[in-house]
Amino acid sequence: VFPGRHRVVELETDKERFLAPDGKSVTVIMAGIQLQLVFLFACSWAVSFALDTPNYLIGRGIFDMTGPAAEINMMGYANPAQTSHGIHLRQFARAFIVVDRTTNKRVVFVSFDGCMGAQLVTLQVLKQLKAMYGDLYSEQNVCLSGTHTHSAPAGFFQYTLFDITSVGYVKETTDAYVNGIVMAIKIA
Repeated sequence: VFPGRHRVVELETDKERFLAPDGKSVTVIMAGIQLQLVFLFACSWAVSFALDTPNYLIGRGIFDMTGPAAEINMMGYANPAQTSHGIHLRQFARAFIVVDRTTNKRVVFVSFDGCMGAQLVTLQVLKQLKAMYGDLYSEQNVCLSGTHTHSAPAGFFQYTLFDITSVGYVKETTDAYVNGIVMAIKIA
């Protein structure tokens, strides 16, 4: 933030105090909290707009997508020795479907408790949705977004660089993510 005043922010902390060059205290709010507030505002606006406009149907669904609970590297940590040792909080996929009644076009937005989206997870989700619903869902109307938590298991990428610290691909993580996302969409 200020030259010579770098500090690591703890995940549980939403504010940190830094000293400005003039010695005054400055409060900095983490960007993640700000992004979550923007997302919540956008969702509440979309829901209120859809409720006021009878031409839209909105579905919502939530499903547990917790992956392996122990001895898995947490996504984003660059230390392969830093692994999980149990579950503190479960992870969820939250799906929202908005359907325009006049055109029957729809869009799906899924926010899931993972570090980030992965092409492999997206492709597997789309494959399962196609088997369940035909051509109703595709890459044109499905958006998957991770909450950027580093408290989720790693190993769900198809790219080697991301899977190095998890000591390779972890099928159990990918399966849990895909199943949780698909089930949240099905419920929505």
